[in-house]
Formats: sequence, C-alpha cells, structure tokens
Amino acid sequence: MYHERQSLQRCLQHTLNNLLQRPAFGAADLDATADALGGAQRNRWLLPSGNWDANTLLAALAPLGLDVRWHDARDSDLARLDLTAPGLFGLVLNTPGHGWWSALTGGRHWLAIRRLGGAWWNLDSRLSAPVCFAGAGEGGGGGGGNRADGGGSGSGGGSSSGGGGGGGSGGGSGDGAGELREFLRGALAGGSQLLLIVGGAEGGDGGDGGAEGGSGSSSGGGAGPSGARADSGGG
Repeated sequence: MYHERQSLQRCLQHTLNNLLQRPAFGAADLDATADALGGAQRNRWLLPSGNWDANTLLAALAPLGLDVRWHDARDSDLARLDLTAPGLFGLVLNTPGHGWWSALTGGRHWLAIRRLGGAWWNLDSRLSAPVCFAGAGEGGGGGGGNRADGGGSGSGGGSSSGGGGGGGSGGGSGDGAGELREFLRGALAGGSQLLLIVGGAEGGDGGDGGAEGGSGSSSGGGAGPSGARADSGGG
C-alpha cells in the first residue's frame, strides 16, 4: 500500500499521491498548477513549503476524470453520505491546522481516506503508516497502534514507500464504514471540511490495496486546468 509521510507544508501533495496510490504529483507540478490558477492563492515563502489550496486539488484531479464534491456541512450526522455509492473513489478531509507553523501560515491540513482491499483506510501523511478503520474502535486499527483520528506525528522523510498498512483490516466489523462515519462526524464537529472524490479511470476499491511498494514522491502529472479560488490551504 502506497503511503507518503509529511514533509514541510506539502500535505496536499501527499494527500493526492496517497489517494491515487502512486507518486503522481511532485511539488513542481502543484506549483505549476497553482501558478496557472493565478499564483496568489498559494502562500509564498522563501522556502518551497507547499501549502496549496482547494483549487489546486480540483485542478490536479480534473485531468484524471476525478470530480471533487463538497459535502454539505449542514449534514453533520452524515445522513446523506453513501459510502457505497457507485463511482465514489475516495474521501479527502481538510482539517484545522495545529501548532505554531499553522498559526503562522494560516494553513490547514489535508488527508486522504480510501477503500482498499475491501476496507476503509486512513492515509493521513502525519501517520507513520496507513490505519485501517475496521477494528479501530477496538484499539487495533491495523496500523501498528497508530490512531485513526489523524493524530499521528510522523515527521520528516517527505514520503515513504508503502509496505502494507501494518496488519490488514483488523478485527473490527466489516470494512470499517461504521468506524469511518464516527471519525468523520468528529472531524466535522471539530471544523473539518469533507470532500468526496468521484469518478475517474483510476479505479475504485483498489482490489489488492493499490500500488505495491511505491517509491517516494516524484514529479509527474502535469498542471491541471484553471479554476475558481478557495481559501483552504494545507500543511
């Protein structure tokens, strides 16, 4: 299972690659996409820190045939969220940032969630390894003790090759959809925004868990088309 870990403010890059289960985008690709959107929407620093916004996400996924739909925040109980809907490729959360760097930049954090190998997985780049939602409520989590709430501290390294999520789907019920819903409800209550990734020729469930033993992030996948702006940076 492919999983990139956090580097600088590049959580959107890691989110895209973890969602796609391959190193589809490098920092240069997302910089080019952001520049095509006008450039001003991305925080500019002396260091190439990243911190791209929601428009970069939409523009990057559009050429792949993947549509991004915002979940209605008024549906906080997720009554309208159908995790079995045909064409649902995965989920992306945009969460409030934590720490001095987020306070300085005003950045938020991006993370990917996807159903792979018959179970839902938290692919947050801050985690040391992917965490399976099936059994997460029982402390298993399938990720070597990492929490499914995205609170892992994995730092440095930029990205790492996936080698499985640390234990399969765990001992929870089914594919972890129930645990995922509880996680999403808590995230929305805490100020997170939920995006549904729909369609595309990239595949759905991923069958065997997606790309095996992927390498670190690399440049690839050209800049996407322009789009409207949104203030949802990440880090």
